[in-house]
Amino acid sequence: MEPSILLLFFGIGALVGLLAGFFGIGGGAVLNPFLLTFFELHNYNPEIYVQLAFGTSLFVSTFSSLFSVYRHQKNHNVIWRVVPIVAPGSIIGAYLGSCTAAILPGAILKKIFALAVAVLAYQMFRGYNSVSQVKSSKHEIARLISIGLGGGFVAALIGIGGGILYVPLMALALHYSVKKIAGTSSAIIIFTALAGTVGYVLHGWNHPLLPDGSWGFVYVKGVIPLLVGA
Repeated sequence: MEPSILLLFFGIGALVGLLAGFFGIGGGAVLNPFLLTFFELHNYNPEIYVQLAFGTSLFVSTFSSLFSVYRHQKNHNVIWRVVPIVAPGSIIGAYLGSCTAAILPGAILKKIFALAVAVLAYQMFRGYNSVSQVKSSKHEIARLISIGLGGGFVAALIGIGGGILYVPLMALALHYSVKKIAGTSSAIIIFTALAGTVGYVLHGWNHPLLPDGSWGFVYVKGVIPLLVGA
């Protein structure tokens, strides 16, 4: 990569890390538009560059969320009892979402991404009620499992870690403070993003249209500066 492109990737990675640290989201809502634009301007094949962007975004989200969890845990803002309830469903959902994305045309994926992010961003920034803590119940567990499955599927389908899905949904289901929800979301994103990444790698492995420096639908050349920035 040219130095100017490296700096650009580094800067975007820093923004992704900032979003992960403060809001408990993986940063895919920012990273995907950047990668899509970059791949399009550099004439990457339109049949695969959307999946390449989404897979790369999920890979970066895996690591940015690890750093985010570390920061949140220092402030005791991770509800660890929730993670093993949501994470298994998110793993299954994310893998299925990546499988679906691998067979859909890129043009359709871009439209789904734009619509989903617009709706979720509106919901997230509109705010949500968080009241006093509540104890575990069968209904709460069922809701959390559903959040994991559905959130994981949608997140991997559109190449995001899932924070903009998990944060508002868990805020409604758990009634904890937004800070604790954001920290918990970061922990769940690790599983979601990793499972989605595996799906994108496997389904893109040895694809004849991929550029050099790719592992399946993950653009490894761009990952390092993005992670350094994050």
